[in-house]
Amino acid sequence: MPVLEYKSFLVRLWREKEDPSMRVDWMAEVEHVQSGQRWEFSSLDELLEFMGSQQIEAKEQNKAPKISG
Repeated sequence: MPVLEYKSFLVRLWREKEDPSMRVDWMAEVEHVQSGQRWEFSSLDELLEFMGSQQIEAKEQNKAPKISG
């Protein structure tokens, strides 16, 4: 039976806007549920880039040779 591997993230999004006429980008915070590690982003583009890097990192870890002892 294959082993299920996954990462869980909690994503928080908000905007801080004092003047209704101002354009304000979304802010984001990501928390890795298993480790509690957190990252903050000042745009959705940064958030999406980070999430893409997590997917690439997971794929590379799965390709690494397994060492059995």
